[in-house]
Amino acid sequence: MICRNCNIQTNTSKAICPNCQTLFSNYSIGTLGSPARRFAGYLIDYGIGAFLATSFILGMFDPTGETSVAIFMVMVVFYLGQGIMWTRSTSIGKKVMGLRVYDKSGYRVGFLKMIVRETIGKIISGLIFSLGYIWILIDDENQAWHDKFINSVVIKEY
Repeated sequence: MICRNCNIQTNTSKAICPNCQTLFSNYSIGTLGSPARRFAGYLIDYGIGAFLATSFILGMFDPTGETSVAIFMVMVVFYLGQGIMWTRSTSIGKKVMGLRVYDKSGYRVGFLKMIVRETIGKIISGLIFSLGYIWILIDDENQAWHDKFINSVVIKEY
């Protein structure tokens, strides 16, 4: 197969060009997201979520209850924001890092697939010593188990 982006002949059955790291099906969207960039996006998403959840729990010890109510409202806004970002095939952390989730045919992943990826898929990735996340470092297409689960790749958009 000849990559339309870098014009290199490849003998691969993968969806990503091993030379230029673009999707064969849609080279114009960007290149494969690096493990470091994906990890930074993960830290943003789950760092904010963990901070808010911890603050909410600690706020429950406030005798007036005002702190926990305020933090709960911020949590609701954060998770609604995540849901809105999922409709756009990304998350808050991925958006900050310039990443978006695509299926291997070059189309953005839909909302329902994002829900499955971000919930069930990430639970599966974290089950056995987080091996599903570490798999990104081993896989040729930087796919974690939750990516393989829905047949997606994470692309750093141009």
